[in-house]
Amino acid sequence: MSSGNPKDEYLDASANQRQFQTIRFAQLTVYLALTGFLINLLFAEATAMTPLVRILLKSAGLASTLLFWVHQVRTEQFWTHFVKRAAELEEE
Repeated sequence: MSSGNPKDEYLDASANQRQFQTIRFAQLTVYLALTGFLINLLFAEATAMTPLVRILLKSAGLASTLLFWVHQVRTEQFWTHFVKRAAELEEE
């Protein structure tokens, strides 16, 4: 962080807020692309898949959903922290 200067820390907190907000939207794009790819594979008429492959694809979809959900929650927690810290610095 900064070297104790409240103005510099406020600028850092604001920059971190913007960064984490950008990350959230980037995650959404990647998640939607991955989900669309998996759904396309599962419901494609041209591909003949064994039941094991279907189960693996469904498991990959569930795992990716859980992974992105956890990452989204942590990103929101970081963002909230920096919003609160910036508000504290504004009061000083």
